[in-house]
Amino acid sequence: MEDTNLNPESWHVRLYLLNLDILEEFFSIGVGERMRNHPNLCSYFWITLGVMPAFLLVNCLLFWFVVHVFLVYPFQKYGVLGLFLSLLALGLIIGVPFLLHQLKQNAVQRQARNIVPTEAVKPESLSVAPLESGEPVSQQPGPGLVSVGWGWLLAKKQRICPVLTIGNVESTEGVSL
Repeated sequence: MEDTNLNPESWHVRLYLLNLDILEEFFSIGVGERMRNHPNLCSYFWITLGVMPAFLLVNCLLFWFVVHVFLVYPFQKYGVLGLFLSLLALGLIIGVPFLLHQLKQNAVQRQARNIVPTEAVKPESLSVAPLESGEPVSQQPGPGLVSVGWGWLLAKKQRICPVLTIGNVESTEGVSL
């Protein structure tokens, strides 16, 4: 794979970044800027095509299990009363933690309103600095998922993992397997 600069607007790059957000949210692994902007090809490939399908499969199986445990089985065993009681239990299981979370968020917001800022932020300090070259950044179409997969196969055969770049920053370093 000769072009290691990936377009941040392509679907597989957005899927990769979504996977990193999911991993960081659920497992608190602390994904750094290096993984976001300069992932190596092996981690990019496995996170995009390994983690997300496994995550979707587990969620589908969990959804199927919950539907059967809370809806199908009680209705078959106890009729309408069982369905009503299971929906009530499901509402309590979901509703109580949701309400506790909302109460916690409201308490945090009340505390934030009571804090008096020490300095006023001036609007001109919030301006975005212009690019050094003065030229607009052009979005080039990066390699597609098939090219990335083919590059992964070639890299695996050569026992290397080149560093990819998401965006317009260039990097030529690589990681050995």
